[in-house]
Amino acid sequence: MRTRKVFVAIAVALTAIATSCGSSGSGSGGGGSSGGSVGGADKVLRTAFNEDVGNIDPDNNFEVEGLGMIEAMYQGLLQYAPGTNHIEGLLAKSWTASADAKTFTFQLRTGVKFHDGSTMTSANVKQSFERRVHNQDFFTGYFLGDVKSIQTPSPSTITVTLNHSNYGFLDSLCSPWGPKVIGPQAFTPAHVDGKDASKTWLSKHEDGTGPYVLTTYDRGNEYSLRRFADYWGPKPYFNGYDIKIIPSLEQEILQLRAGQLDFVDQYPFQQLGQVPAPLKVLSWNTLGMELAIVNTHRITNQAERQKIAAAINPQSWISQAYSGYATPALSNYAKTMLTPTTPWTYPQLSSFKSVHVPALTVAYASDDISLQSQAADEIIAKLQAAGISASARVMPTAQFDNTAQAPAKAPDIMLVHFYPDDAFPGSLAYLVFQCGTPLNYLGYCNKQADTLFNAGFTNPSAAGRSQQFLQGAKLGFDAGSFLGLADLKDVIVYRPGLANLVTYPVLPWNFNYALATASS
Repeated sequence: MRTRKVFVAIAVALTAIATSCGSSGSGSGGGGSSGGSVGGADKVLRTAFNEDVGNIDPDNNFEVEGLGMIEAMYQGLLQYAPGTNHIEGLLAKSWTASADAKTFTFQLRTGVKFHDGSTMTSANVKQSFERRVHNQDFFTGYFLGDVKSIQTPSPSTITVTLNHSNYGFLDSLCSPWGPKVIGPQAFTPAHVDGKDASKTWLSKHEDGTGPYVLTTYDRGNEYSLRRFADYWGPKPYFNGYDIKIIPSLEQEILQLRAGQLDFVDQYPFQQLGQVPAPLKVLSWNTLGMELAIVNTHRITNQAERQKIAAAINPQSWISQAYSGYATPALSNYAKTMLTPTTPWTYPQLSSFKSVHVPALTVAYASDDISLQSQAADEIIAKLQAAGISASARVMPTAQFDNTAQAPAKAPDIMLVHFYPDDAFPGSLAYLVFQCGTPLNYLGYCNKQADTLFNAGFTNPSAAGRSQQFLQGAKLGFDAGSFLGLADLKDVIVYRPGLANLVTYPVLPWNFNYALATASS
C-alpha cells in the first residue's frame, strides 16, 4: 500500500511553455519535437524521475518511484494479464490451490536464466521467498508473513503452505511489490554479509530473470537498463532504458519537448490541460483510491462527521479538481477493484441544519502537494459554504505518516491517495481500514468491520467475500470516518512514435517496458 509521490507543479513555467509551443489537452495537433525518433538510433528509451529511487531491492522497496525498473529486472511466479485483474502465469506455468486456500503448488517454467547466467529451479524460488519469510522487518516482508512451510518436491515444482486460509494469496503474488525470484548471486556469503540478508548488495545490484539488466547505478543521477540476451520470453523491441533524476518539473517538460526524454510519468493533473502539442497523454483506470479520513478522536460526534461528509460530497467537484482524470468514488474501493451493486451515497446536508461543527483543519503530506492542494481547496470551499470554518495544512511527510501514534493531536481531516498491494479487496482492508493497521492514519476502529474483513479473507465464495469487504468498509463510511472521494486515473505524457504502452491497474504510473515498441 503506497501513497503517490508527486511533483510540485511549476504553473508559471508550464503556462509559458504551453503558450509558446501551443497546447492540447490530448497532446494531438501541430508543432513538433526535436531530437529524432523515439529511442533514437540506439533504440534506448529515456525518461526521468523527479526524485531518486528509494531502493531497487525487490523485497525492500515500498515506493512507486522506480517500480517500473524493478518490474523490468525481476519477475514473480504470477502476474495480472495486461489491463485486467485476471491472474496468469509468469515464472510459474501452472498452479493449483487447496480448497481451504492454505496450500498452493506451482509448476515452474524450465530454461529460465538469471542475469548471472544460472538456470532457475525451485530451490531458487524457495530461497527467494524465505528471504522475506525470515526478514519481516523488510518493507514488504508481510507478503509472506503467514507462510508455514515451503517444499520443493522437484526442481520444477514448489509448494507453499500457509498457517491460515487466504483466498487473496495468489493476488499477492501478482503484486508489483509481491515476492520476486532472485538469483543465486545475491545469496553468496560475501553478499549476504552476516545478518545483512543481502540488503546492501541488492540495493545497488540485481540478479533477476526479467527482460532487462541493470548496467548503470549512479544514485541521485542516472540509472540504465539494457536488454538481457538470454531472456526466456519474447525479445523486447527497445535495447534499453536510461533514467535521469531531474527534480525540476520544468526541466523535465523542456527535455521532453526537445526530444531528450521520451516520456514522463506522475504529471500534475492541474497541468494536463496545458500539455503542449505534439506530446500525447495516456491515461488509464487503476486501483488507486482518493480518500478523506475524518478524525473520530477529535470529531467524536457522529452527526458532526456526517455533516462534514454531506458538505464535502465529491459529486460536484472531483472532475474539476483533477482536470477530468477522475470520477466520484462509488464506494471506499476503486471501481477496478470492487464495484458495489448500488453506488454509496453521501448524506444530505439538509438533514444536519441544526448540527454545529467546530473549525476544521484539512491536511495533506508535503510530497503530495500537486495531487492534494486543489482537492483541499474544493473541500474547504464546500465546508465553508455549509457554515463550517476550515483551513488547509501541509504537513511534512514523515510527520503525516506518524499521526496514528497520537490521533487526538492529529488534523481533523487527512487527504490520502492509496495504492493497494493488489486487486484483492482485502489488501485495502488489511493496511488501511482495519483496527491498528499501518496506514489507518487516524486510528479509526470498528470491531464489527474487522470481523467482516477477516471473514472475507477465508470465504471460498468470491461473491460472498466481496460483500463482506464492502459491508465492512461501509461501516466506516456510514460512521463518517473513511470517505471515498475519487477514482483517479494514472497518466503518462509521451512523445509521438512511442507505441504499445501496456498498462496494468495494479502497477501505478508505469507501463510494461518489455512490451513497448515504436510506431511505424
